[in-house]
Amino acid sequence: MGRVKLEETVTANIVGCARCHGPGHDQLEFQAFLHPVVEDGGLVLTHWATCPITKEPILMALMIKEDE
Repeated sequence: MGRVKLEETVTANIVGCARCHGPGHDQLEFQAFLHPVVEDGGLVLTHWATCPITKEPILMALMIKEDE
């Protein structure tokens, strides 16, 4: 797979926030990283948002579905 242009912002609902351990947050706006984070297992974290309670970052891996 070649390089994919990511959306600059993505709006998503979070269920079970890992930062505040709350039930979730609605309509968080995630910003694209200029340089995505690649975890040891190969997962690419492409976007981030701030938890409205703790102000800590929430990271997201935007998955690209390829046509079959």
